[in-house]
Order: sequence, then structure tokens, then C-alpha cells
Amino acid sequence: GLTDDGVGVINADMDFVDAWKEVLANRKSLSFALDNDADITAKDLQMDTSSSHFMVELAGEFHYINVPLPGRHNVANALAAITITHAMGISAEAMVKGLASVAAVPHRLQLRKGLNQSQLIDDSYNANPGSYKQALATLATFSGQHWLVLGDFGELGADSEQLHSQMGVDAKSAGVKRLWTVGVQSKNACETFGAGAQHFDDVAALETVLKQTITQDVTCLIKGSRFMQLDKLADSLAQEDKA
Repeated sequence: GLTDDGVGVINADMDFVDAWKEVLANRKSLSFALDNDADITAKDLQMDTSSSHFMVELAGEFHYINVPLPGRHNVANALAAITITHAMGISAEAMVKGLASVAAVPHRLQLRKGLNQSQLIDDSYNANPGSYKQALATLATFSGQHWLVLGDFGELGADSEQLHSQMGVDAKSAGVKRLWTVGVQSKNACETFGAGAQHFDDVAALETVLKQTITQDVTCLIKGSRFMQLDKLADSLAQEDKA
């Protein structure tokens, strides 16, 4: 548990935040939030397709934060890191420098150059419904056509069919123009997406079609569980270090 001189860090955007505040009522605590009131928040937030910039107030002083990663969820992650380091007494200067040097982890919402001057959002390392929605939100920030390559999500239990079906609905609502599904359960997403979706039984066949059709105005999100091995597809479509 929390030591007597410890500091509890609370995400004020999460469910049951009031319960956590009650638990920590007699302890020192700090809260952070992207959407709600908290001790530490992102002020004057500006986001583009590759980074986020905002101001944060610590001990009465404002500091400019640059996070060289896309997505609102990465702003929330940065706020968590800021709150924890502040609670630990680490200097604001060190914290600012550390966040500015953060690099994307391969296959985790990684922006990559694709075939025919397309853009890839390679999120093929792993998948769950929460990270799927975050990835769709990131895709929506790009101009041009939005494509989605969707593989099966594992470990969803008895809800797998329903959750995959909802993924097709969510993709359509997010403005995805073309949906390419591969696997067994992802076929449910293809069916609920409707026009503009195409299903494949294997990755090799999907790869062939994508290489024939992807164009420079396309940003393609690649998302699926690790066992689908969509990282190999992403590597095949990527153009880094290729002649």
C-alpha cells in the first residue's frame, strides 16, 4: 500500500474517481486529467498528426510541453508522467526534456511512410477495444482517405463476436472509407461496416491487394492482435530505408 509519506496519483478522467479520492482523503494526493478538473491539466492543447503541444502549471509556474507522439491518449500518458515526476520532486526542466525525447515504440501507433507515398499508422503490436478506439481517433486527424486493416482481436471471450461487430460500426462512424479485414472474428466487422469493406482469409492475399490499390492520398491504420502477425504486413507496406 501507500507509505505514510507517499503521494497518491489520481486520474480524474477515470471512472470511480470520487471513490479513489475518498480512499486517499487522509493522504497527500495529486490528480491529473485531460477532460476534467484536476491539479495538473493540459492548457492550450494543440495537436497535429505527429505530436502534441500544451502548457502545464507546476508550483505556480507554466512549462511548455512537447510530446512527439500522436493521439489524445498520449497527452493523457504525458500528464500522468508529469504528475508522477512532480510528486517525486524531479525538476520540471528534466521532465520537459524527457518528454520531448520520447520516441514511438515500433508497431505501437507508429507513423510510417508507405507504398506510393501513402501513410501508415502501424498499431499492429497488439489490440484491445480501448486501444482500437484511440487508434481510430488518431486516424481521424489525418487528411485524405482513411483506410483500416483490421485483424482478429484475441482474448475477448464470449463477447468476441459482438465486439468485432461493433468495430465495424465504429470504423464507419469514424469516417473510415475502406475496411480490409483478415482472420475469423474480424469478418463480423466487415459485415457491419457494409459497402467499402472486404474480407480476406489470409494476410498474403490481403497484402497483394493492398500493394495494388494503396495511393498517396491514403492513411492506413493497421490494427490487430499479436498472433495475427500484421507487423509483417506493415513492414512489407512500409518504405523506410528502401531504395
